[in-house]
Amino acid sequence: MKKLFVLFLLVALVPFTVGCGLFGDNDDTSAVNLPTLRASVTGMSVPANIRGNLAAFQAKKVTVVINGVTLSPVAATENPAGSGKWDVDFQALVDAVTIAAINTLGTVNVEVKVNGVTTTSVAVPAASVATAKSVTLPLTVAGVIDTTAVKVGGETVPATTDSTKVATITGATNNNVAVATTQAAAVNVNSLTPAFVVTFDKDVILQNYTFDVGVKNVNKTEQDLTMNDILVSAVDGNTKQANVAVHGKTLSAGQTYQISVRWIKAGDMVVGSKTFFIKTAQ
Repeated sequence: MKKLFVLFLLVALVPFTVGCGLFGDNDDTSAVNLPTLRASVTGMSVPANIRGNLAAFQAKKVTVVINGVTLSPVAATENPAGSGKWDVDFQALVDAVTIAAINTLGTVNVEVKVNGVTTTSVAVPAASVATAKSVTLPLTVAGVIDTTAVKVGGETVPATTDSTKVATITGATNNNVAVATTQAAAVNVNSLTPAFVVTFDKDVILQNYTFDVGVKNVNKTEQDLTMNDILVSAVDGNTKQANVAVHGKTLSAGQTYQISVRWIKAGDMVVGSKTFFIKTAQ
């Protein structure tokens, strides 16, 4: 019988009540919003030689690790009852610096561990984590993640269990001028249908490829462009670069735009996330 393991990953801000004057007051009802990493493992088999309940998963030290952050089990439910399959929820409170660090990554590694030993892991585009959408990871009969069926928010995204198949975007240019990765340093572009050249740290052959690239006006959401408005193509003679261009629509003059390469999948290579900022001329 095929065993399915599904991992739902969520990054969210939740109120966490603290007291005893954390900020110099003594009001026990003071609320502080702390970032929380959450994961749910469903259809999980009970670790050998233990009873299936939350205490058992805790005793066996079953954890989920996201980019080095360990999430502990906080709830476990057998679903359906008597099936031997369990839904286990995990979470960890982290600081804003940790979330910011994850958001700067191209890909993020997600692991399931038992007694400190990784049983399965997968690399997914970091933008998947940053957008706080659920990540679904099914296991094959062999107990490894089926990378062809990984989903984020119900949509299939590229994933890999092979770190050598992960490429990073090291930079981008517009008319040979480096494009900034922060909004404060957004560079000016003269075209309302700008084109960019992105550079990879590894060879990526753009054949039979798919991608998810978005363009967002940072002030006017109605001007957002989807990947249907973007063209990604190979650079002749250079497998470490790709063209990314606004296609079919025009940007508005005098606006700041965020260019988000969420992922590119080419063959067995997965290109991780990268974000750039531009300003269109008046």
